[in-house]
Amino acid sequence: MADRMNKTLGGHNVFELPPTVGGEDFAYFSNEIPGFFFRLGVEKPGTTSGGLHTQTMTADNEAVPVCVRTMTSLVLEYLSSGSVK
Repeated sequence: MADRMNKTLGGHNVFELPPTVGGEDFAYFSNEIPGFFFRLGVEKPGTTSGGLHTQTMTADNEAVPVCVRTMTSLVLEYLSSGSVK
């Protein structure tokens, strides 16, 4: 996955984060169907935002096309080869 994300976004924009113990239903889905979880930064440099899932969160709308491009790239690679690297 990291290889594909590096190609799509540029290696300087992709970071591997340490695992967290935050509650997330995604783990249950991944037990049934292989998958992975990625985080997309949505705070524009030089701005501030409230925490996720709060009324004070302010996301940068410019992150939407980045997310769509990333997810599309991952899906197309999976469909063409049966896996994503």
